[in-house]
Amino acid sequence: MNKYFHIYGTLDCPYCLEAITVLNSLGHEYILTILDQSKTYTALLKTAYAHNTVPIVLYCDGLGDEEFIGGANELMDYLKKDYTEKNKKKEIEELTEEE
Repeated sequence: MNKYFHIYGTLDCPYCLEAITVLNSLGHEYILTILDQSKTYTALLKTAYAHNTVPIVLYCDGLGDEEFIGGANELMDYLKKDYTEKNKKKEIEELTEEE
């Protein structure tokens, strides 16, 4: 199953660049849709996701389902939460193996 992030952003947006940079540094796969040439589509996305700024970040499970994350700040929170949960699971597995 190929999981990835989908980022809708613009070329001059520092928050879009931040989101891309973090995903690159952590080795996550992502799709980037540049919205610079379509104000109409940008407006549709902002309405559809009730999010008035870019980036608009989604997490896709590869099966057609997507989870709206939010913007760059929400992406950072999402990644921190995911990292914390993975570490907790790893610690539990290690404790279980020791018993």
